[in-house]
Amino acid sequence: MAGPLRTDPSLPSLVRGAPKERHTHGSGRAEAPLPDPGAYELEFLTQLDAAPDRLRLPEDHAGAPYGGTGWREDLTRRLRVLLHTAPLLALRAADGLQAPDRKHYDSLALALRVFDLVLASMGLDRGVDRTAMQRALQPLLAAMDDAAGYAHEAARHEAVVDRVLGALLNDDQRREMFRATYTDLRPDGTAEAVSLPYRLLEEYQQPDGGLALRLTSEAINLFLGALDRDIEDEQVAMEALVREQLERGSFAKAVQSADSAQFQSRRYTLYIETKLRLTRRDLKLVNWRAEMTPLLDQAHIHVQRRIQAERAILEVACEQANLLIPGSPEAAQVAIVIRLITQCCARHSLLTQTLAGARVVFLDEQGRQGFAAAMEGQRPDFVRDILEPVLQQPSGRAIQVTDAALTAIAAPRAPTLLDLSALINWCLKPRRDVPPGAILVHEPDMVDLPSDVLRFPVEVRRVAEAALRGITKAVLLSDLLSDGLARGWASDVLDCVTLLVSLEHGRDAKHVPLVDLIRTTRRFTVAGIAGDDLLLLPAGMLVPAPSSAESAR
Repeated sequence: MAGPLRTDPSLPSLVRGAPKERHTHGSGRAEAPLPDPGAYELEFLTQLDAAPDRLRLPEDHAGAPYGGTGWREDLTRRLRVLLHTAPLLALRAADGLQAPDRKHYDSLALALRVFDLVLASMGLDRGVDRTAMQRALQPLLAAMDDAAGYAHEAARHEAVVDRVLGALLNDDQRREMFRATYTDLRPDGTAEAVSLPYRLLEEYQQPDGGLALRLTSEAINLFLGALDRDIEDEQVAMEALVREQLERGSFAKAVQSADSAQFQSRRYTLYIETKLRLTRRDLKLVNWRAEMTPLLDQAHIHVQRRIQAERAILEVACEQANLLIPGSPEAAQVAIVIRLITQCCARHSLLTQTLAGARVVFLDEQGRQGFAAAMEGQRPDFVRDILEPVLQQPSGRAIQVTDAALTAIAAPRAPTLLDLSALINWCLKPRRDVPPGAILVHEPDMVDLPSDVLRFPVEVRRVAEAALRGITKAVLLSDLLSDGLARGWASDVLDCVTLLVSLEHGRDAKHVPLVDLIRTTRRFTVAGIAGDDLLLLPAGMLVPAPSSAESAR
């Protein structure tokens, strides 16, 4: 981390106003343009063609702000906001270290309720003091007691509230300011460590001499920014912000807001497409009557309004571009805004076509899935529910799971048998003419391989053959393998002995046998080798049965 540690005690929050602008452009965040919107092509494109030099993006990235690292001012602000959550997360992390009768209290929920109560009292003649806070949190604490099966105790509740307020006021550090260190980038691209001092909760003296609680601007911004807003509301707010920033000349901020607006447009498109994809998977996953029908009606209106708002933004941007000096940083920033908003408008135009065919998707899937076999429960998602959990397992465990699954899923395959009739018909087919220019590929000739066992080394085969030739009386194969295992035979020697004995069965008359053998009905298992046991005899002890010709003689 380069650069000295600097302290900025007057870092403004998002509520009190943004820091001084750092001019930047989006060359480091450029993405592939969307397909040509065709019929939805906007009128302002003719203005772009007429003045390409004015709206052309600079190609020299080396001299870009922040050294071409792609860092932006809004990332620094968001990083600061995230750092303000450190005391809250530390407060919740300490819940597991409390006494057994206090572990069931969710300190983070209590802290948010404290923020809510203090914020509601700000601006009133009488603020919230500790007594009022204790009284207001009593129902929430009692509900947590009931859920965990504990009796209500006023002393325990008071201690929990004191712990939460003490953490927010930083009592452990004598109520000094919280301090967090983060990495920021200078305009030249040099990284530096920055110390961020801040407070979340303060006590102030009221006119009657009592002490009341007050939220700082950082805490207000953190609390209000944590609201779960709808995608549609986010889009409306972001587009209004882009237009306002363009009109007042804050072009660097407009670039950041336009980038956020494009993110919201992609997010909304993904939201609609996810609903349709779930419909194609299973109609039961989406409630078309109660959920999708109102959603599609609202989406049509929302997308049309977004296209109108984006065209208005483009008109303002083009007007500002005509007033700027060609090639200036401000002109490049306006060009980036135009490009980003154009992509938003094109994406919404394509989304209009998707919405127009959404109901057709439902009707098609209703007809297709109506004749499909009914399944109990929801179909699992192959990637999320099956593949990812298996890949997260150790390799040994994953192999066991996949082997068992493939054994159950794969259909049995019967061994292939020779069809003599089909073979004769194939042999009697006339030879196919070879077209001119074709390259003949000659099939390799069959080569007679030696009858020796090729898998085992010479030393292993020598030991196995010596063991078989050394048999002087009848012995079972299982006993021979057990004795060899007791004498320290390696697994290769055991395998080689078993294979040599198996090859002795069915040899022709010219072969000089190592041993004679008789098959028994007994089963055996030795050192992982299993099968029908064989009775081994010294070579030549068995007299071959006379053939029919010799009997006739």
